[in-house]
Amino acid sequence: MPDTTNFDFPYPDSTDAPNVPADLQALADKVDLMLSLPDPIGLGGSGSNTITLTTFSALPTTPISTNVTNPSSTHDMLVLVTISAYMASTAAATECQAALSATGGLSITAGSTGGNGVLALGENLLTTVGSISSANHFSQTIPVTIPAGAATVTFAFFGRRSNTSNACYILQPAIRAVPIRFLIP
Repeated sequence: MPDTTNFDFPYPDSTDAPNVPADLQALADKVDLMLSLPDPIGLGGSGSNTITLTTFSALPTTPISTNVTNPSSTHDMLVLVTISAYMASTAAATECQAALSATGGLSITAGSTGGNGVLALGENLLTTVGSISSANHFSQTIPVTIPAGAATVTFAFFGRRSNTSNACYILQPAIRAVPIRFLIP
């Protein structure tokens, strides 16, 4: 039985023996798979994280992570992952940065570029000014492909500061993962 070019839907070939129930079942199973995305998930944390490390690390006070599993053993799944927070740095000489990390069935090193991560460091969250009382809001969304049959992927919110001279804060952090669609192999 051949498949359609764009969505891989099965259909009977003109030379196949007629079997309407089996053909409809094959098509229904494929459509069911393509429409059976996991629900969006997310987690938000209240409070303030004072970032003290100069390497990307999990948030110290309210660590935020969420797990996503691709239910398909045959199709990769596209997921939009967003991190957002209020951020502040008490001096322009200190960058306060935040980035997405992934472990498990997919690896994304916080702060790295390429692959399934950010395209360039400009996609990471960054601020150099503000105070805890006047923090600005930042968010980033990254399209991520979870491979077919992969183990559960844990997405986490990481932060760092560029030096130890000034204070760096990440407040009210949140992470959200929204499955978009299955990809055709």
